[in-house]
Amino acid sequence: MAVYVEGNGIADAEPFGLLTEGAAGIATIVLAIIAIAGISTGALAAITTIIIGVGLIVQAFTAAAEVSRDLNASGTASTVA
Repeated sequence: MAVYVEGNGIADAEPFGLLTEGAAGIATIVLAIIAIAGISTGALAAITTIIIGVGLIVQAFTAAAEVSRDLNASGTASTVA
């Protein structure tokens, strides 16, 4: 029995990932500037590290969405030059 499912959760969440990556980058820059000014340096370093980690995780999910979309479209893996 064949089941057809339109769209998938990963590809549908891709625009959210792009916005989150941008927001994480901006937040990291702002917190780094505040830390350079000498305000609560240790706490800001910890918060910035968490934000960078979230940005990297979102980047991985976005890459997975792209690969998933490519695999669904062609049925085979594609290579990027």
